[in-house]
Parts: sequence; structure tokens; C-alpha cells
Amino acid sequence: MLQGIIRNISSLISPTRTITMAAATFPELDIPTEKATFAMGCFWAPEPIYGCKKGVIRTKVGYCGGTKENPTYRSLGDHTEAIQIEYDPTQTDYKTLLGVFWRQHDSTAKYKSQYKSAIYYENDEQKKLAEESKAEYQKELQRPIVTDIEKLGKFYDAENYHQKYHLREHVQFYDSLGLTDPALVRSHVATRLHGYIYGYGTLADFEDESKKWSLSEDQIAFVKKQMAHPRAIHCGL
Repeated sequence: MLQGIIRNISSLISPTRTITMAAATFPELDIPTEKATFAMGCFWAPEPIYGCKKGVIRTKVGYCGGTKENPTYRSLGDHTEAIQIEYDPTQTDYKTLLGVFWRQHDSTAKYKSQYKSAIYYENDEQKKLAEESKAEYQKELQRPIVTDIEKLGKFYDAENYHQKYHLREHVQFYDSLGLTDPALVRSHVATRLHGYIYGYGTLADFEDESKKWSLSEDQIAFVKKQMAHPRAIHCGL
């Protein structure tokens, strides 16, 4: 239902001209990655925020931190909406991603478990870095940070329509990518485009990186147009 509403609205505001599809199948990276899992108030906004950060390979959204098995958006139980980031440790590191986490949401706002602020660590090193960064960032704030730091249990992928949610809002561009829902979740290119379209990267970086992707001229022009006047996104909490 939600997807239908988005598509109906977009059809009213989007030009009738279609966007030419890419000339070839998008290349995907098969390299060793590490993971970072954060909860930042909701999971729609963080995906583009992290999407084109240096070293980020792919992102997906889902539910974690609770005890209910197989949670869904409509039956979440005690889980929290979270983003899981796969990154290249030769290009960025966990500490850098933590810096983005602290500065891109309000870690002093107390919400119910679905929307709470949390860091889900995978090992002792991530836990140590999370606790140290929390203490350091607290020095910059007057209000106390309420972010929970917890051991990551099972991460449940969210429903397809939540994945790359804001990218899907650009219906013609999204359709031009020709990606199935499973491919979208795994797509390095879609992850990067999601960030660039919402203004979280530089034009120079996009021009350099997009040379590897076989995008059509229409697709490149669309991304550049969006980057010139990026639309603000937020969780609406």
C-alpha cells in the first residue's frame, strides 16, 4: 500500500519522459568487509547519510536488539529499527563511522524502543570504541546522551519496501536501475547512488566514481540535478 501511494504521488510530480537505463549490468564489489550496526531514530534517513561515505560498500535496514523472533514492521515487538553498514576496512574504519553516527542524529532524545538511539557492537574492539566515542562526544553536549551500547544479536532484514526507501521515491530513476528487490539490498552502486542523490557526497567524487558504473547519460544527469538541490530527509520523530 505504501509503495503504491509513493508511486502515485511521484507519477503526478515527475516528468513523463523516461530515464534511459544503464548500458550494462552494474558491477558489484566482492571484497572483504566489516560491519557496523547503528540505530539512529529510524532507519530510512541513515541509509543515504552513510551511502556514499568513503569506504562504505553497501547498507541495508532491519530490526535488532529485541527478543521477538522474525519481527516485522507491523509486529516489531521489542526490536529497534537499525541500519547495517558493510565497509572496506582499508578505506575507512569503525571510529570514523561512529563519528557520523553521533553527528547525524540526536543521541540525547529518548524514544520508545522502535526508534531509540543505539550502537550494536560485534566484538570487544567495537564495544571499546563505542564507549570511548560516547564519552568523548558527551563533552560537547549539555544534555546526557541516552544511546544504548549493546551486543549485536540477530539482525533481521526489514521488508523490501523499506530498503533504499528514499531512493525508491524517485520512481523513474529507481526503475531505470533495473534491480530486483534482493539485488537492491546487495547493490554497491545503489547504496552509493542513494547517498549522492541526497547530497551526502561531492560532485567530484560522484563524477570519478560513476565512471566505473556504466550509467546512462540520463541517469548521470538526474543524479547531478538532485545533488545540486538535495531534498532534506529526516525521521519525522
